[in-house]
This record gives sequence, C-alpha cells and structure tokens, in this order.
Amino acid sequence: MIIALSAVHVMLAVQSRSRIDSDVAQVTSAQQGVRYLRATIDLLSELTRLRAQAVRNTPANPGALQRVVTELDALDGREGEELGLGPRWSGLRPKVGQLIDDMPTGRQALDRYGEVLTLAVDMAAKVVRLAHLTSSADSYVNYLADASFVQLPIVLIGANLVADQTYLGGGSGSAALVIAVTRAQVAAAAAAIDAGLRDATGAAGHAALVEPLDSFRDTVSRFGDTAPAGTAGTRATAANAVLVQDASLAVADAMSKQLDRLLKDRVRTLDRLRQQQIALVIGGVLVGLLLLWWAMPGRERESADDRDDEVGADPTADIAAVSVAMPEVDARDLLAAEELLRVGRGVRPRSGDDELTDA
Repeated sequence: MIIALSAVHVMLAVQSRSRIDSDVAQVTSAQQGVRYLRATIDLLSELTRLRAQAVRNTPANPGALQRVVTELDALDGREGEELGLGPRWSGLRPKVGQLIDDMPTGRQALDRYGEVLTLAVDMAAKVVRLAHLTSSADSYVNYLADASFVQLPIVLIGANLVADQTYLGGGSGSAALVIAVTRAQVAAAAAAIDAGLRDATGAAGHAALVEPLDSFRDTVSRFGDTAPAGTAGTRATAANAVLVQDASLAVADAMSKQLDRLLKDRVRTLDRLRQQQIALVIGGVLVGLLLLWWAMPGRERESADDRDDEVGADPTADIAAVSVAMPEVDARDLLAAEELLRVGRGVRPRSGDDELTDA
C-alpha cells in the first residue's frame, strides 16, 4: 500500500513538473516574441516615415532603418529559429535593402513601400501566433499583445497611408475609396484598443497606460475629423498623421514594457512553483521512507523489546511460582536418598550376574 501511494505521488509530481516546464517554455517563447515584435514595430515606423518622405520627394535618411535591419538580423539569428519563423525575415530583408538602394519617389514609392509594409505586418502577425501572445490564460496579456502588435500597426500605417494618398491626389475615385476604407480601419483599431483598456481596468499596472492612451485617443480623434480642402487640408492631414504615428509608438512602447513586466513576473512565479514542487517530491520521498521504516522493521523491533522485557524481569518471581507448585519434602527423606545414591555408586555388579546386569 505504501509503495502504491509513493508511486502515485511520484506520478503526480512528474505530471506537475511537465505542466510547469510547458508553461515555462510558453512564457519563454512569448518573451522572445515580444523582443522580436518591438524591433518589427520600429521597422514599420521607419518604413512609413521613409515612405512619406519618398512620396513627397524630400531628402530621406535611411540610417535609422538600417539600424533596425541590423537589430532584426541579430534577433532572427538568435531567436527566429526557436520561434519557428522560417524564411520570413530572410525573404523580407532583401526587399528592404532594395528600397534603401533605389529610393523610389512619388506613386512608385507608395506602391513599393506598401508592398514591403504588407510583408512586415504579415511577419508581425505570424510572430504573435507563434509566440502564443494572444492565447494566454491572462486576458490582460492578450489585450496588451493584440493592442501593441496587431491594432497599433493598423493605426500607424493607416494614418500615414491616408496622408500619402491625400498628398498624391485623393480626389480620384479609387484613391478616395482607399482613403475612406483606411480611415474606417484606423477608427476601428483605435476603438478596439480603447475598449480593451476599459475591460482591463482591474488589471495591475493598467494605470501606467492611461496617460499615453489618453493622448493617443485625442490624436486619433483629431485625425478622424474632416480636413479642409486644398493644400491646407493636405498639410493638416500629414501633420496629424505624424502625430498619430508618434502617439502610436508611445503607446506601443508603454504596452510592450508592461507586457514584458508581466511575463517576467510569470517566470518568477513558475520558478517558485518549480522549487515548491521539488520540495514536495523530496518531502514525499522522506515520508515514504519513514512509513516503510515503521511498517517493516517495526514488528521485529517490537518483538525484540518484548524479549528484552522478558530477560530483564525479576527472577525471584519465577522461583517463587515454581516453589509454590512443588510438593513439600521432608529433609530426612532427602538425606536418606542421598545416602542410597552414595552406596549405589560403590556397588559393582559381578560378571555373570544376569539379574544385576539386567538391572
């Protein structure tokens, strides 16, 4: 029975350790994904900034974009394989490099940068899936990941796309449709971010997001207002797009820091659970050994104690009991019997005396 209970205890401990190890692996993957996505958000920001400059045919400095590319090279080499990202970045990187080399302008810049931005957004979405950032048991973690790496890129890229399309002449039918659809997407993403924060107001640390999100909400609201016609409207739209981009980056930075803090707290919690689980296993083994020691050698120890008690008992009690049970004998009879024994020892049978011999 004790062996069976010990086996069950060990089995439960192994299962618990397996669950903890699985949770640790998932949190580690999430941390890798957050690091990768931070750099990806910087990539999206620099691409939209350079696109705005290229569309307007103004001098552009790709130095910041090249630094982001270098950072993503290091991250992909260190963590891309563990995330299972495959050739996403290795396929996207040459396209980014080609943009830096060619420096297209006008509508060609809008189209080519738009293609690279679409690929970068797809890569970010895949990192979110592979790192399980939106499938956590903690709804606040899911909100931060979705807002930072799914909704905010829509706002950041969309606002700049509206400004670039407006600059190139958004009065045409197709351009006007693109602008209207993009504005609706920006508004929907901003509303999702705002609604998610209201749902997460009970989460620890959410207060750190209130200020940047208030600024973001106001900026997106101004961007959604109808811009005046003509050159003034075009300039106002471009200026508001820059403000939206800055506000989006501020929110993304605050959210990613909050997400990183939550993941670190989760790692510490899992480490404590692992130590507790090890202590329980050791305690269970010790208890099992103690029970075995009491169950098996206990009888022998008890028998030995009984024998010790018997050997150490007062002998006078036994003598008294025997003497009580013996019949009384006259001392003279004892002396006569002793004398007969002595005489008998001195008698020797004669050879040929059959009776004596037989006696």
